[in-house]
Amino acid sequence: MIKMVKTRLGIDLGTRNSAAAFVDESGESVIVHFQESETADLKRRYGNEAKHIFPSVVAYDRYGECMHVGEMATRFEGAFWDVKRYLGKSYEEALKEKEKLKHPYTVIRGSDGEAKFKIGEKEVLPEEILSELLKKIKIDAEKHYNRLYGSEIRFDRIKITVPAYFGRNHKIATKRAGEFAGFENIHLIPEPVAAAIACMHAGKFDEDDRYALVFDLGAGTLDIVIVDHRILKKASDEEIEKLKLMDITGNIELGGDDMDSKIVDWVIGELKKDKIDVNDDYIEEIQKKVEQAKIDLSTDLTASIHLDRLGKSITLTREKLEGLISEMPLSGKGQPFLEKCRTELNNGFKNAKIGKDEIDKVLLIGGPTKMPIIRKMIKEEIGDCIIEDHEISPMLCVAEGACLKDIPIIVGKPYGLIKYDQFEEVAKKGVTMPIRKTVTWDILPSETRIPIHIVQEKEHPYYDTIGKEYDILVDPTIGNVQRADITFKLSREEELDITVEYGGSKIELPLKSRKLFKTKESNLMDLLIKEFVGDKSNYNTSYVMVAATHAMLSAVNLSEFMEKSDQGKVKEAKNNLESYFNVVHIHIIRKLSELINEFGITEKNIKEGIDEEVRQRMREIGKALEGRKDFLEVKENMEVLGRVLGDATRRMRWSVEQAKEERVKAKTVLEKGMTVRNQRGDEMPKEVSGRIEDKIAELDRAIVDLETEMKNAVMLERGVDGGNILKVSHLQVELDALLELA
Repeated sequence: MIKMVKTRLGIDLGTRNSAAAFVDESGESVIVHFQESETADLKRRYGNEAKHIFPSVVAYDRYGECMHVGEMATRFEGAFWDVKRYLGKSYEEALKEKEKLKHPYTVIRGSDGEAKFKIGEKEVLPEEILSELLKKIKIDAEKHYNRLYGSEIRFDRIKITVPAYFGRNHKIATKRAGEFAGFENIHLIPEPVAAAIACMHAGKFDEDDRYALVFDLGAGTLDIVIVDHRILKKASDEEIEKLKLMDITGNIELGGDDMDSKIVDWVIGELKKDKIDVNDDYIEEIQKKVEQAKIDLSTDLTASIHLDRLGKSITLTREKLEGLISEMPLSGKGQPFLEKCRTELNNGFKNAKIGKDEIDKVLLIGGPTKMPIIRKMIKEEIGDCIIEDHEISPMLCVAEGACLKDIPIIVGKPYGLIKYDQFEEVAKKGVTMPIRKTVTWDILPSETRIPIHIVQEKEHPYYDTIGKEYDILVDPTIGNVQRADITFKLSREEELDITVEYGGSKIELPLKSRKLFKTKESNLMDLLIKEFVGDKSNYNTSYVMVAATHAMLSAVNLSEFMEKSDQGKVKEAKNNLESYFNVVHIHIIRKLSELINEFGITEKNIKEGIDEEVRQRMREIGKALEGRKDFLEVKENMEVLGRVLGDATRRMRWSVEQAKEERVKAKTVLEKGMTVRNQRGDEMPKEVSGRIEDKIAELDRAIVDLETEMKNAVMLERGVDGGNILKVSHLQVELDALLELA
């Protein structure tokens, strides 16, 4: 019988690793044990905590179906990790993230401008990938409960941790991941807050302590929270609920991954010194080995980066590592990683308006905080008041705190509306949710609309748009000022409801969490394309621009998987096309901008439909371009790129078919081995049978590797490098010899 327990499952949904915990019937927190994580690799990385670490990795087959989640997924080439960094991002932001972190993913634009991944035959949102993690974590947590207490359960409450500096769009995407995973009762809690709760619950604060700083540096984000726990002297459950946050600051694009990226760049530079060419096929191995070396250097002075596929080993010292993150700017400009962390830390104190000498305890959260240089920076800024790792785990305390008592949640970034092109704040940073507030909008004489544009401040002067822009139509008046009441209701989970009351009417706005990514010119160009792209017979401007864009994206997505001889040809053809394409694109945007100014076109006009006169002018713009020399060059170079891509793709597909044939041969050998063993009634010598068993197992693993590589190859239309094919062939010969010996 399955029983429902009145307890929470707290899930620390991390960028690189996740963890989970629940409260047992006695009220104590229990960290979930993931049996699949007890591997030699994870034990080497995380020691005794490995069994509680759930890698945030998901592997898919060529059809876009989920195959493996967690530790098993890490064994598959082309699996997805660091997906949390793509949550709530636009297509353009996601492309920058992919380039910065050298991820091998195919990122595409969704219908609302959001980022999606192309996986096999499917288009998948980042939150859909994360939902697979949540499903598996919940299943494993329920199994762990069953092993401990001998009864099957289903947790009735799920609490997912999020970075404190996450905006509303990121939080909505996280909650949507929980919904995709089949959860109904979903709550969110800031990661640093969860860590502070775990620390208080464990009694790690002294009797007279007042202020605590939580410095949470994960793989993808940095959160800094200052808490006032003067009312928590005994850290009882009731007092925990009154926890007050002094400030939230941080950066959702600053984490251990960014540190790894600088080390990867250094490794590639070292390899180039030895005239070793590193293409994207080797990046994933370099990234994994770099992460391990970074972990090793938290305790050792030197670490070796063994690159098996390149047959090269590079020594990285702690001194060199600290130099890289202290001196090398992020993304080629701005502050280095360490100084950026220091800046964010100082910003937290400015906002909280307290002195550093008032901090009694510092709680360091996340794997990167184990690095000596990070701890040294904290001590330089605040002093020696860090709660040590042996007292509370930086890797597990977030999950533990998530399953404990609820506390008030505060607004991390201010909400407001754009009123006459100015930001008017409605929900201030630092106030406790839920919030209800009504603001008055004065409707001036002769005005016919109230433009409702709800935003959340991202980083001044930039904003995330919440939902769409709405126009509430009103009747113009003469000499009188009318008023409309706009009511904001912000729930604890940052679910936002907006109502507008005017003239006895009440209007509820159907908010949809999305960002406004495009300019009017871009939206108008989209409209031009939608109107005229289907007319392929005329080979008109819109069709050519769309087809050229598709050809260039195909070149980018496929060229990294081609043979070197093809890569050069594709790159040259793509660059030639791009040079002319950019000239034409800029010209179109300029002409559309002139059109917008001439007719006073608004976003509303574009959404609701522009008049025929404007449409005719758009047609004229497109028609005029067709005689331009640079447009004719776009057409010609697009055809050249198409031919080059076609030839290269045919060669790639041939290599995939060759790999499939080798796989069939390998399967035949396996079946032959099993048949021979079954037919021989006499007992084999144990030494021979053992060797055959080992070789069969080795071949089976090689087949899985080859099969995975082929799935990735078909999914990405890429070739197979031949290493696994050769390995399978050699194993066939060895197994045949052993079978003859038997």
